[in-house]
Amino acid sequence: MRIRFHNGLPDDGSVNFLGHPMYVTNLHTHGLHVSPGDNPNGTHSDNMLVSLKPGDSTVYEYDLSKHYAGTLNFYHPHIHGSVTDQMWAGMSGSLVVEDEVTSLAPHETHIMVLKDITLSGSEPAPHTSMMDYMHGLEGDTVMVNGQVNPRLNIRPGQIQRWRIVNSCTARFFRLSLASHTMYLVGTEGGCSTSPTR
Repeated sequence: MRIRFHNGLPDDGSVNFLGHPMYVTNLHTHGLHVSPGDNPNGTHSDNMLVSLKPGDSTVYEYDLSKHYAGTLNFYHPHIHGSVTDQMWAGMSGSLVVEDEVTSLAPHETHIMVLKDITLSGSEPAPHTSMMDYMHGLEGDTVMVNGQVNPRLNIRPGQIQRWRIVNSCTARFFRLSLASHTMYLVGTEGGCSTSPTR
């Protein structure tokens, strides 16, 4: 997987509560079995020491040949001092590595990215203490794919595959669906050989 990455964040000199630049960024993945450094061809793999100022560009390249396919993974920035602010503001997402296994193919599939936030006007509320950074914040608004209280239709008796990512900085979810049975068929480590309730 080859990614041409450009930091399009504002170049306004903003710093956070800790004094770190708000808009210097990079890219980090969760769940992918990739190198933590750079590649021999000069591109970056999952190197969290990369530091891209606003306007900077680079190339990330990941060898997915040894990765479990069919799983849902996660990406976000990982710049020391501002990762929390950037993730809190929504800079994260899902990565799906597809495979040729067809056992789940007949089922309607949905990717759901769970995210919470608290707004101050139209901007994410700022972190205002060291504890906010150490423990994260739980927002007063929870979203699925950027929507508050979205609706997902399911027919009686229908089986759906839900690929769920928790992209919150502090919140944990205990998921259930009234009068329905849910099975865990895999994690970011791969598909399970024996689904669990």
